[in-house]
Formats: sequence, C-alpha cells, structure tokens
Amino acid sequence: MPAGQPPWPLGSACQGCPHFQVLPRGLWGGRAAGWLAAKGRPSWAGRGGLAAGQAMTRGWPCSAGGADARKIEEMEKQLMEAQAERFRLMESREQEMELRHQALEDERRRREQLERQLREETAQRRQLIEREVKMREKQLAQARPLTRYLPIRKEDFDLRLHIESSGHSVDTCSHIILSEKLCKGYLVKMGGKIRSWKKRWFVFDRLRHTLSYYVDKHEAKLKGLIYFQAIEEVYYDHLQCAAKSPNPALTFCIKTHDRLYYMVAPSAEALRIWMDVIVTGAEGYTQFLS
Repeated sequence: MPAGQPPWPLGSACQGCPHFQVLPRGLWGGRAAGWLAAKGRPSWAGRGGLAAGQAMTRGWPCSAGGADARKIEEMEKQLMEAQAERFRLMESREQEMELRHQALEDERRRREQLERQLREETAQRRQLIEREVKMREKQLAQARPLTRYLPIRKEDFDLRLHIESSGHSVDTCSHIILSEKLCKGYLVKMGGKIRSWKKRWFVFDRLRHTLSYYVDKHEAKLKGLIYFQAIEEVYYDHLQCAAKSPNPALTFCIKTHDRLYYMVAPSAEALRIWMDVIVTGAEGYTQFLS
C-alpha cells in the first residue's frame, strides 16, 4: 500500500470504483484508528468512527464512474434518437406503400371503367352497323329485290333448263309442274277488294305471254289474267306488307302497272322457283331500262 493512503477504500460512496470493498463494521473501525494513530491524528475508531468515516468518504468522487455515466447517458440519448428516426422511417415507408397501393387501385378502377366503356361503345357501334345493314338490305329489296335476271323474249328459250341451271332441283319439288314453256302449281293469293286469302291454280305460259290463275287445276274457271307486259317486278315480301299472310316467310309480291299481287308458296323451294320463273316474263321491267 503506498505511503499516506488510508487502508479503507476511497470513494466508498461510488460502488462502481474498482477499489471499492465492503468491510465489517468492527474491522473497518480498527484499521482506521490504527492508521490515524500512526499519523498522529485523532482516532474515530470509537462508536461513531464508522459513521464519521462514511461521512468523510461521501465527499470523495470517483472520476472514472462519472465519465462512464456521461457516456451511458449519451449512448442512451443516441439510441433514443436512432429509435425515433427508425420509427419515422417506418411510418414514412408505410405511408409511401399505402399511397402506392391507392394509386394502383385507382389505376385498376380507371382501366376497368375504360374497358367497360369500350365494350359498351363497341356493342352500340355493332348494333348501329347491323341496323344500318338491315335497313339498307330492306331498301334494296323493296326497290329492286331479287330481280336477278332480265326478261327473256327468245322464242327458243327453255324455261326448265334455265331454272335447273340456276341451281333449283325441279324433280324434288312436287308442288310445281315445269316444262320448256309452262310452269304450273298452286299458290295462295290475297284478294284485291276483299283482303282474303284463297288457294288458286296458277299457269305461267311463255307461248301466250300470260300468267293466269284458276279455281283448281282443271283450269275450267278462269279467275284472273296477268300479261307479261304488265309485270314490272317480282320480289320477296321482306317488309311483310301482306296483311294476315298465312305464312309470311313464304310470301312474295308481283308488281304490275295497276296492282300489287301477294302470293304464298307451299314451300321454300317452290317460292324460289316461282319467283325465278315469273321474272323471266317481267317484260314491264324493260321500261326502267329506257
């Protein structure tokens, strides 16, 4: 132990000092009294010696312990600042992610809305186009529908060969009798004055240049006669103008100078054959060419 240093630890009040040592009350007092006697100083080793020694040591600071405490406080302060900065960065990142998510959600909704508008506009445009096409077809059909062939006035014209070359199957159509110059069969006709539908036997005759109709196939009682020169057009009733037609899908029209005839064929094939037959005798159509 160095000379002049007391045998008890200095700075006993700072327990962080490496020289700090807790001694029993009696041992501490005895050492202190012996040391003071050797130095010629009063002894406090009595009953109040420990208290006096402790009172003296309270005023001796430990410089190493104070520096460590300041470092700890500074480290704690830096740690708190770092934690606060971390929390701030986390909150900023969460806000950024939330804003990005909201932007993506808004973009998705906007894209869905644009796609829905595009589908609706496309559907509307398609409907308008289809409506315009149908209207144009009706106008063309009403103006000059199914007048595919010009009237044929040749004396050697073969009606049956012409119809078969047009793609019709005459042999399989039992509702029509067709030869080189004649075409016969039943059609349902609407009356002129009384709008009633009656079944009539029609005869298309290229030798007489007439389309006549009778009560029945015996051709005994003639009910009407149409000359080829009066026939202007033959067309399908697209607009369904015929009142109370027995079968609108099989209704066609014969337009003459003074009247419009409505006919109903017994089948779809008979309808097509009759129309192509009658149009070969539509000599009134030549007026439109002059």
